[in-house]
Amino acid sequence: MSTLVVIGGTGYTGGNIVAEAAQRGHSVTSWSRNAPESPVAGVTYETGSLQDDENRQRAVAGADAVILALAPRGELENELAGIYARIAELAAASGARLGVVG
Repeated sequence: MSTLVVIGGTGYTGGNIVAEAAQRGHSVTSWSRNAPESPVAGVTYETGSLQDDENRQRAVAGADAVILALAPRGELENELAGIYARIAELAAASGARLGVVG
């Protein structure tokens, strides 16, 4: 069983990744700005802005794999590339695999 973090895990794509990974028995944590409308049993949900570097560090800590599935809209529209670059640095430093939904 792997420890999987899905950043943007309450959106359409991220939510489906969270549900499938949990069904397959992985330990899943979803990070997003808002709590989910329909939480998936067994999934840990964390909320907070990924514009905050402390949250990015917390999100990646202990993960075997990090999936980036944020939507480039609203407050993230012009900052997504920088957020993704920083999370990629943190994942590489911790040895976590990184996946990007584009």
